Amino acid sequence: MTGIEGPFWRAIAVFRVASLVYAVVLLLRAGGYAHPVTGWLVICVMALWTAVATFAYSSPELRGRALLAADMLVTLGCLLATPLVQGVYRTGNLPVTGTRWSPVPRSVRSTGSCAATVPS
Repeated sequence: MTGIEGPFWRAIAVFRVASLVYAVVLLLRAGGYAHPVTGWLVICVMALWTAVATFAYSSPELRGRALLAADMLVTLGCLLATPLVQGVYRTGNLPVTGTRWSPVPRSVRSTGSCAATVPS
């Protein structure tokens, strides 16, 4: 592990927590969601995974392809839950709850794993 990796992973954890708070604020303020209870369930999954991922990424032994794959699958699940939360598409659509919640660092992407970003 190089000297920059420790602060890098801590910064990722801070970003993840900040973006989780942002998602909570979006859900609280937006109103008009077809299934807000489902939205809160997604937020709970995001909060639980934020805690798990923050702990796991803080340990060099746990950082690896398995953690990255699990991270991407949880994030994908949260993003795919968006239509269930929002309901039918409308003009001036509502914010996506899980958007930008899971950062995928460039050093992990360079290992050959697939990563995607979803614009908000």
